[in-house]
Amino acid sequence: MVVKLAEGETPSTCGEGNETTGLLQLGKTSIAHLAVGRLEIVQGQGCCVVIDASNWSNPTLARTETAWTTDDCYSNATEAQDPAGYIRYFMRGCPDDLIENILKGMKAHAETAEVEEAAPGRPKRAEAASLALTRAESSSARSAASGKTVFENFEGTWPEPDSTRIRYFRPSRGTLRSPGARGTANCIVLVGGAIWLSPAFPVTSRVGTTLEAFLWMSSGRGIEFGEIGFDSSPDITGTKLLEVVRDCRDISTGCTCQLYFVDRANWGRKRDGGSARVPGLEEQWLQITIQVISTTEVVARLFDGSQNQRMTHKGDYSAINFNTISDSGTAWVALDPSVDKIAVDELASCNADFHEELPTDEGQCTSSQIPLNDTCVPGVNYTCSPAQLPVGTNQVSCESSDGYAYNFETEVKDTGPPLVSNNFSDVLEVATCGHSARVTFVGVEASDNCDTLTPTCTPASGSLFCLGTTDVTCTAQDLSGNNATPMTFQVTVGDTTPPLITQLADTHVTTCAETAQVAFEVEVSDNCDNVEPICAPASGSFFPVGTTNVTCTAQDSAGNAATPMTFHVTVAGDTTPPAFNATLENKTADAGCGDVAQVSFEAVATDGCGPPQVSCIPPSLSLFPVGSTRVQCVATDASGNAATENFDVTVTKGVEPPSFGPSSDVEVHSPYCRAMRVQFAVPSTGGCGAGAECFPASGSLFRLGKTQVTCTASNDAGSAETSFNVHVSCDAPPYRHRWRGRAGGT
Repeated sequence: MVVKLAEGETPSTCGEGNETTGLLQLGKTSIAHLAVGRLEIVQGQGCCVVIDASNWSNPTLARTETAWTTDDCYSNATEAQDPAGYIRYFMRGCPDDLIENILKGMKAHAETAEVEEAAPGRPKRAEAASLALTRAESSSARSAASGKTVFENFEGTWPEPDSTRIRYFRPSRGTLRSPGARGTANCIVLVGGAIWLSPAFPVTSRVGTTLEAFLWMSSGRGIEFGEIGFDSSPDITGTKLLEVVRDCRDISTGCTCQLYFVDRANWGRKRDGGSARVPGLEEQWLQITIQVISTTEVVARLFDGSQNQRMTHKGDYSAINFNTISDSGTAWVALDPSVDKIAVDELASCNADFHEELPTDEGQCTSSQIPLNDTCVPGVNYTCSPAQLPVGTNQVSCESSDGYAYNFETEVKDTGPPLVSNNFSDVLEVATCGHSARVTFVGVEASDNCDTLTPTCTPASGSLFCLGTTDVTCTAQDLSGNNATPMTFQVTVGDTTPPLITQLADTHVTTCAETAQVAFEVEVSDNCDNVEPICAPASGSFFPVGTTNVTCTAQDSAGNAATPMTFHVTVAGDTTPPAFNATLENKTADAGCGDVAQVSFEAVATDGCGPPQVSCIPPSLSLFPVGSTRVQCVATDASGNAATENFDVTVTKGVEPPSFGPSSDVEVHSPYCRAMRVQFAVPSTGGCGAGAECFPASGSLFRLGKTQVTCTASNDAGSAETSFNVHVSCDAPPYRHRWRGRAGGT
């Protein structure tokens, strides 16, 4: 392997020459060692290994630096960091064995490797400037555009051919011209064809890479072309490129620009149909971007001097030459060497950032992070779908705002660690009656954005814990290997639990004396012992009238004292009046034909402090007059508590209104046919002077014929009347026959 470092040139009007360096040749064994270090461009974060090779026989490791790309590795160097003789290597990581292999390879071949002798006026290799600074050209140029690696500014004299860096298609390299400065001291080159090789320069053909260049188109008559290649092989046998045609054959209509994609396989030429002719682009610096979007497809965009996108052209090399785009090709520039109507300035490489791995969103099992970051093309942005990516490998399509798509794979990895939590205090106190306790803790949970997890605790729940304090640590690991931050709490075991006295409600009693004996029952619970409470005053004591506080305490065998419990005993004197056994009901009595009636009744009352005295006014067996009389009974106990009960006694006379039964006429016969005295009886009901009075009265002299008799009867209850006839008839005399003779004339 031959690594040549650029040599200085005489300063030109366009800029200064590069720093001078020497030439290092390494054998095949050294190449094997360096190949392990992956000197090629590598996507993703890596390591920059800085070697102090100022003493070639004993190269040493100066330091390592974090770098995202090969370009970052070289562009970060300064003369102060890397003095003459320093060499940089980029690799994915910085393992010690790999660095040791690099140093061993350099040492092994430093003694036998042939070193190119320096040309007259050039320094020996011990005085060589660092490869990093040679690659960087100048720090200002490489940091001119954010995210872009400017690897050729065309400043100063055109570099000499270098088998490891720049190769030419033709021996003639043309000249440097300045048609109109695009920046400070920018120059152009007319060249028959040059390739910038890897690893000295960035790979420009890998998918996701955009090559940027600036072209100048003059307005003079004629037709010329320029070629910007993005996939050129080191042996210059194949180049895929964009051809820019300047057509100014008709000055009256103005110059136009055309774009074609060309495949120069084995230096043959086959190009696609090209794009439309766009006028009005002469006499200004045009920005060209060539973006590789797949292994066969590439998109060219042309911007005018005001950054307006004027042309877009897509090429498909599977159709152009049934070919694919490599992932290791580099830049190529070719201008028509016979004229100077097209000029080129600055070559820059820009890499899209494909996130081959994405972390999950916080607290989610999906990722909404954008898997593509590409700011290489002005004014173009991307929309990716699906917007939410689940854990695992996902096919993603990101489409540009002007209609071109990247399709790639992205793996979403669960990066969210589980969370272990508990729903109890950080110190868990447990009581025991022995030297240990089996403790079960419920409430330790593990939550995760993707998985259902069970936490693991040490010691585990249900273990025997000794007296004292033990730390418990709980962890969890999800299926992706993410570990939760350990959660720790303490378990304290000891017989420190005091007895518990059940609160009693206040007690209320009454007494017929000055004191009352009160009994109560107090319950005490304890985790270890059967504990009896101690109360003052004790249960069964005599409590005076009024309120007395009772305080109960308890202590277990370990000396743990319960919180005292207090309740009140209130003794009240006899304030309850007697109670009549039954409510006295109103009574009624019959005075008969008199004006009063003797009435008896019984009034009985009871009392909690003994039989009370009962008195009634009027008392039982009193003579009650006809009518209603209120009786008031009073029951009085020994404490003077009295109860009153009233009822009424109603006396009525038992008199019925007089009435007569059915009456009939009285038939009597007078033997002598003359008036006679007639006796009769008229029965009536109703007493108390309710006898019948008749007119004519019984025994009166009644004449022959019918006489009406009227009888009346009255008493306090009313009166009645009846009537009948007394019929006195005449019987025929015994001597009737004689009377008949005389009448007949005998």
